[in-house]
Amino acid sequence: SPETVCSKFNFCCHICPDCIKMISMNNSIKKILYLGPRGSYTQIAMETFKEKLGLFSTKAEDISSITRVIQQLDNEEDTIAVLPIENSIEGIVRETIDKLITTKAG
Repeated sequence: SPETVCSKFNFCCHICPDCIKMISMNNSIKKILYLGPRGSYTQIAMETFKEKLGLFSTKAEDISSITRVIQQLDNEEDTIAVLPIENSIEGIVRETIDKLITTKAG
């Protein structure tokens, strides 16, 4: 079951234990991509994720669309991404699910 990391802003990030283990063992993570803009809930989730995994010096980059996050993730090494899978307006974010299925990084 995923580990739940809740922020002070009353939302939770679900991180699978295998992902935590893999990222913790891989000291070469250089960048974390996230769906922008700055100040979004996705940025807050990314910062929570960075703190939880001790990736304090890892560069973060906001990207304007889910498709562009996935494209950049597919083309860069030592990069991870934080994307929304659910929100309070639409429920499941289908674009994220659809793009994750077809990514080379997955």
